[in-house]
Amino acid sequence: GQLIEVRYKWPEPSADQSQPLTIVAQTTLQPGSVCFINDSLGLHKVGNPSAATPAVSLHCYIPGYDTCKAWCQPDKSAKCVEANISFYSELGKKSCH
Repeated sequence: GQLIEVRYKWPEPSADQSQPLTIVAQTTLQPGSVCFINDSLGLHKVGNPSAATPAVSLHCYIPGYDTCKAWCQPDKSAKCVEANISFYSELGKKSCH
């Protein structure tokens, strides 16, 4: 199925965290398409707009990392949390959690 990618501008460090993040682009991704993000492009979320049609996304993080910031409600608040990352596989081998 389709996915929707929404890109946001990085919030200013002094920004009011009760305000939503600023949307800079929204793209509909068709099956087989590719999107890319890095810090210079801002933040993004990827989601399935359909409750009836399944969709799959593959995320590759190179290099890998141990923590990331997550904006749980970017349409409502610029507040973020720091989250620990766990991987299903590392260097081609299944991780043991």
